Amino acid sequence: MLTIKLKQTLLFALMLGFSASSNAAFGDIKDSWHIYLLLMTLVSAIGGFYCVKRKQNIQTTGIKILVGGIYFWVIMFIQLIVFALAYQLLT
Repeated sequence: MLTIKLKQTLLFALMLGFSASSNAAFGDIKDSWHIYLLLMTLVSAIGGFYCVKRKQNIQTTGIKILVGGIYFWVIMFIQLIVFALAYQLLT
């Protein structure tokens, strides 16, 4: 069950994704890199938050923030690698 705030965030991320893909389809991908970076940041933040929320054995807030940051950067680097490979293959 998703909360209203999470649904709004996911909807915003989807809207940004569609606008970024349409901009890339009708324009140069080099012009819209900041939209992709923003979208990757949102996906990484939501993914890190979700992964920390699923771990019930983490009790303290400091450890939750630390683990959330680790998840954020792992997800971010995976996305950067995937997008870099896709860009290399498409150009």
